Amino acid sequence: MPLREELERKRDTLIKVNKTKDKYQLFRQCCIRYSDLKYRALMLWKENVEYHNQTMKRVKLRLIELHKRNISYAFFHWKENTDKKHMVELVTFTEDLMNENQELENTLQACKRQKT
Repeated sequence: MPLREELERKRDTLIKVNKTKDKYQLFRQCCIRYSDLKYRALMLWKENVEYHNQTMKRVKLRLIELHKRNISYAFFHWKENTDKKHMVELVTFTEDLMNENQELENTLQACKRQKT
């Protein structure tokens, strides 16, 4: 009988140890699955952040380009208007000079006619 009791005790201990090992393996597998899911979620988040950063960089460069274009357009528009005003002033000044020149020529011709 003592041998049988000892064998039963060993069997009970082996069953308990196997149950504990099974629980440990089950817990270990659960932790591994959880860490894998967490890793996948982090990698997906990282990819989305990289995509978002690339998109934001492209948008930023596009906005900079549009701003440069608008500033350039405004500058050339201002320069064109200023040049037009300057040209109008030059044209009126040139016309005034030509009129004065013509008047001087007319007076010179009138003086020559009077002398002869």
